[in-house]
Amino acid sequence: MQKSIGKWRIEDDPFIDEWTEDEYEELILNLQETVRSGGFVYAAFYDDQLKGFVSVESNLFGTSQKYADLANIYVSEDMRKHGIGKALFDAAKA
Repeated sequence: MQKSIGKWRIEDDPFIDEWTEDEYEELILNLQETVRSGGFVYAAFYDDQLKGFVSVESNLFGTSQKYADLANIYVSEDMRKHGIGKALFDAAKA
């Protein structure tokens, strides 16, 4: 969902599973900054390969400062439908 000219609208945003080297480097820097600032990053590995991750920013928001920003959640295409996303989301909630 995206806000445009004062109104919310739904847009297709197809997920791309293959990242360029630059996109991957930017992601790593963002995740490192999340950890440095007191946020949460949790990862799932299979055969020593990263297959999923979730990150939650440290700053709470909302009128009573009780909401957290789930900034990223990702599971590689070959590992989807195995409960990894749910496990990552549950870790972020905790």
